[in-house]
Amino acid sequence: MDPLSGAASVIAVIQLTGGIVQICGKYLNNVKNATQDIQRFQEKIAALAQVLQSLDELIRGSDGNELTATQDLVDNIAKCSSALTNLKEKINPETTQRRMRKWGLRALKWPLARSEVDSAIMELEWYKTTFALSLQVDQTRSTNSIHKKIDLSKLQTAKQAAFDSYDNQHSECLPGTRIDLLREIDEWAKSPHGKFVSRLQEQELLGASFFFRRGEEDRGTAKKLFPTLTEQLVISIPQMLPRVQKAIDDDPNISEKVLREQFEKLLLDLLSGIEQREETTRRVIVIDALDECELEDDIGIILRLLPQVRKSTSVQLRFLLTSRPELPIRLGFEGIIDAYQDLVLYKIEKPVIEYDISLYFEDQFVRLKQRRSFPPDWPGDAATKELVDRAVPLFIAAATLCRFIGDAK
Repeated sequence: MDPLSGAASVIAVIQLTGGIVQICGKYLNNVKNATQDIQRFQEKIAALAQVLQSLDELIRGSDGNELTATQDLVDNIAKCSSALTNLKEKINPETTQRRMRKWGLRALKWPLARSEVDSAIMELEWYKTTFALSLQVDQTRSTNSIHKKIDLSKLQTAKQAAFDSYDNQHSECLPGTRIDLLREIDEWAKSPHGKFVSRLQEQELLGASFFFRRGEEDRGTAKKLFPTLTEQLVISIPQMLPRVQKAIDDDPNISEKVLREQFEKLLLDLLSGIEQREETTRRVIVIDALDECELEDDIGIILRLLPQVRKSTSVQLRFLLTSRPELPIRLGFEGIIDAYQDLVLYKIEKPVIEYDISLYFEDQFVRLKQRRSFPPDWPGDAATKELVDRAVPLFIAAATLCRFIGDAK
């Protein structure tokens, strides 16, 4: 299919659907019979139009020779156009209800019987499914082609900063702990207005992650933060890929620029260029241990930049930040008071924390007994309770105690 002629054919069909939707709107506003049938018919036409719109965008944005599945649609597009033309003629008051001119809008009557509506809807659904399947095939092929052409090697990224990297493999939340906390984070992540990282990934909500770690070259500063997030984000939002390549081509040294410029060119501008879909794409980006960032000024800059992603309407990004309440962190959040929702872990009810930490100790002691020759009843309920009391409310304290016990000779 020649891209220009193909696009012209699809546009003609889209225009037909628009005319039919308008006619249905007139019937809905002025007749009382068959309202449900009219709505069903109109919704199916609108759904077909949406698929055709996506098809048109793909044809216009790609090399026509690459769209092998779409090329096979020429006959079906023509047949669909013919079917829609016939339907439009059937329901058009100008051709089917001449007396409307004499009696006015009150003489309008929906001309299709329910059986005709059902038959039309089945035919429209067939066209929609056929077009959607071809669209999916060619979109996948086009995305794979883009992946092959795009070279992200010029982005300076921190390979061990992702949550599922080798360095972070032993840091998952113990099953059975932090139940209420994880539920609250779940609700926040999915809310159209507002689980832990592995849980986010399971639900395909995780867009990217960066774990700061003081003293490490790649993770101790924010220099590689935004390039790393972008490299991960394009995997779940492939529409960003062409713009990422353009940003790199325009400025091969973008990874060396100041944080604001990196943020704008590698994240904000890319999101703004993604076309709006019927359903908003939602992704959560996790930035863990922000207080481990060695440059305090960078912390403030990061916190001032992140709220700007709210400008994007096609992709809704949420940032889940974790940190100890150090002074630079507190000052940074004071500057964006209306842009975040906080959750203070040490303010969680003490019985809940005690229960979670006791589960943690039990799990760690089982592991220790498997590695060392300890008696089955080791270390005993009294010793475990004393350790729990010492650790509450900090999991990090419990982890430190367990490491100390495990290292003891």
